[in-house]
Parts: sequence; C-alpha cells; structure tokens
Amino acid sequence: MKIELILTADSIKTERVKGKATVAIDTFRATSTILTALAQGAKEVIPALSVEEALSYKNTLSDVIIAGERKGEKVEGLDLGNSPVEYQEQQIQDKSLVLTTTNGTKLLLNLSSARRILIAAFLNLSSIAKAVKGEKELIICCAGSRGEFSLEDFLTAGALIYKLKGLKSDLKLSDLSLVAYQNYLTNQGQLAKVLKESEHGRRLLALNKEADIDYALQQDALFLVPSYSEGVISCKRKSLENSF
Repeated sequence: MKIELILTADSIKTERVKGKATVAIDTFRATSTILTALAQGAKEVIPALSVEEALSYKNTLSDVIIAGERKGEKVEGLDLGNSPVEYQEQQIQDKSLVLTTTNGTKLLLNLSSARRILIAAFLNLSSIAKAVKGEKELIICCAGSRGEFSLEDFLTAGALIYKLKGLKSDLKLSDLSLVAYQNYLTNQGQLAKVLKESEHGRRLLALNKEADIDYALQQDALFLVPSYSEGVISCKRKSLENSF
C-alpha cells in the first residue's frame, strides 16, 4: 500500500484526491465530534461550510440538530458547539446533525472528488486501519488549524500508519508519512503532555476545553467506520474482531 499525507484542508487539490481512497482527520475536534455523535445514535452528520447554510437545514429537515463553532467556541443560536463531550444520546439519537466548523467541514468538502472518504480520529484508528487495509493507495488528509499545520492531526496520521503496519508489511510511505509515523513512535507514551503544549492544545486549554483533549486522545474507544458520500456522513459499526 502506498500512503501519502496532506497536512491541511487548504492544501487539498481536486486532481490529487480524485478517485482515491482517503481518510479525513480533524482530531481537535470535528472528526472526534462526528464519531461521538454517531456513537450516540445520530442518524447522519451533514457538514455545512457556513453558519447560514447550516441554519437553512431547519427549513428542509425534521428532527435536526444544528451545531458548530468558530474560533473554537459555540456559535450563538446553534443547538450545540463542537465539543464532543457535550454530545449526549438523549439529545441526538435518531436525529440528523448538521455541523459547521472552522477546519473540519472544509476538509470534508475539499475531499468531495475522492472515491472513498473515511472519518478518523484517535477514537477509531484500529477500525479505520482494518477498513482500508485492502487499498493499494491511501491519502491521509489532515484538517490543520486555520490553514496551518496542526500537530494533533499529524500524530493521529502517524498513529494510523502504526496501526496499518501491524496489519500489512508492504507499506510504501511518502517522506511526510514516514515523518508522521516516526513522530508518533517518539511521542506515543506522552501524547496528552505533548499535545496540550501544542498551539491548538493551548488554545483549547484557554477555552477551558481540557476535557475535549483528554477525550479525543482515547485510542480505539469507538468501533466505528463513518464514511462521507454525497454530502452526508453515515456509519457502520463492526467489532474489531471482524474484518471489514
């Protein structure tokens, strides 16, 4: 399997991902939030690029929750923010969740030409690794933060490669993918410490969101393989003991 890595949503070029298998990562916090919402029973997640677009779904969908953030904080007038620890089953079960975030929704929309788009975070890495192990080529796509490199996404990508190495012996890593893998190996025993010192981690701590960081760093807490297709994220649930 050939593995490439893209560092930010803004770096995604349509022709580079067109027809390819991709994995989307926005660990702090969009993909962690999407996974949590689906685990808590949301029927689907619909990414929206703007707050106005998100709110428009109130007119077209029943049983809908509108959620999102700008600059890390909940947008006034929306039902929920982008903090995964806020998402509870009684709020969202069997409902459609429309989500608009600073980085994550842009990432997904920029990947729309890909053949396959899976949603990943530390929370479901083993499930994602099993789901993509049969691909000949994989592009791991990080959201980044405000158009810049983001360490937590980079280390999540490295962790996914680590999981894949446990399943396949013939990985062909791009230089960037190799560096992500090596950085994960170096830091795997101190992820919380390292990422709370990162730029995005410090920003979340300043917003009193340490619980979001601790939650998002739980590896394999969820056995989910969400995919994004035709504007909607849906999910299948499988046991880790089974092949996908």
